[in-house]
Amino acid sequence: EQAFLEELRLLPLADERNAAIAEIEPATFAAPALPPRFTVHTTINTDGFGMCQLYWHPVGDAHPNGLNVGRLTFAVYSADEALLEVEALMQKSAAELKNVDVVHQLRGFGAGVALVRHMLDALRKRGGIDFVALHHFDRGSGKLVSWFESMGFVSATDVLPADLTLLRSPSGKDLMLAPIDLLEV
Repeated sequence: EQAFLEELRLLPLADERNAAIAEIEPATFAAPALPPRFTVHTTINTDGFGMCQLYWHPVGDAHPNGLNVGRLTFAVYSADEALLEVEALMQKSAAELKNVDVVHQLRGFGAGVALVRHMLDALRKRGGIDFVALHHFDRGSGKLVSWFESMGFVSATDVLPADLTLLRSPSGKDLMLAPIDLLEV
């Protein structure tokens, strides 16, 4: 954690940003007078793969450049076998949330939620998506599953017929689903 702060302080940034970074308290990873502000840029390429890039602006929203501190990747057209089976069963179209990653020291400020919100906005504008699916990779603490549940995702084992082959497979046990219109972020 301390190494991350040192890396931030060494970046070749504008003087006022270096001053803001210098104000970050090692114990809380927050500058008392400068709460982190984030912006997100979302793109979807012609193959249906999307990315949301998260930028942190330590001196406020008006600063033109930010530090890239997070990323979310998703697929409009997934090749995941479990997800394809769910799409066929439900006769609905799904997008797959592949990965959400926020720099550990900046978690807890709403950055991950901002990434998910921007992905949902892009998918809703594109149209043709009925639900979003993901494979969670919770390491046993339950925090990641709870975080996704707080946005409206549920375990596939709770909503799909128990006799589905995919729910007995390793990739089915960690599958979470949510109708795109019901996701609350």
